[in-house]
Amino acid sequence: RNVAPGPHTAGLPTQSTPGVRALATRFVTQPRARAIIAECESLRVGCLLAEIGPSEFPAGCLEAVGQITVVWVEPDYRRRGVARRLVQAAEGWFREEGVRLAELSYLARNPEATAAWERLGYGPLRVVAARELTPP
Repeated sequence: RNVAPGPHTAGLPTQSTPGVRALATRFVTQPRARAIIAECESLRVGCLLAEIGPSEFPAGCLEAVGQITVVWVEPDYRRRGVARRLVQAAEGWFREEGVRLAELSYLARNPEATAAWERLGYGPLRVVAARELTPP
């Protein structure tokens, strides 16, 4: 189903491209990657993409970490525990694989994501700051 673009989805692709297909393929064909789908009454209402690999911040953790790359829940199904169950499934897989640290990233300007991740027990590990540069 189509979702109206908002401030956090405006840059997302609206149709399949080679890059989107390659990303999706990676998560369904690689042994250290998973695509987890949430369904409600036969409808796909959410997904989570996760993989196990090197930390994005290797000075903080030299062993493999679980990386939650994408989490999406359809707007009509948010605040119903769908994201929590998706994350719990990914964390369960990480534990089965011997992973002791899960990492993820989200936009600091997305207060809904910040609140959701804090409710799930995730907090800042490092801060990446950015500044848009205008031409001279």
